[in-house]
Amino acid sequence: MALHEEQERRALEGELAQLEQAWREAEEIAAIADNLLLPEHTDEFLDRHSRR
Repeated sequence: MALHEEQERRALEGELAQLEQAWREAEEIAAIADNLLLPEHTDEFLDRHSRR
């Protein structure tokens, strides 16, 4: 029983790691897509006018 629990735990940890990697990649792609059509100086404007 303990052997199966250990195998299941390892499998779930592996799946979680894969999901986390996929999430990071999706976030990176989304950030690129978000900035594709913005004018060049948008980042500077947002930095100057953002609330801190």
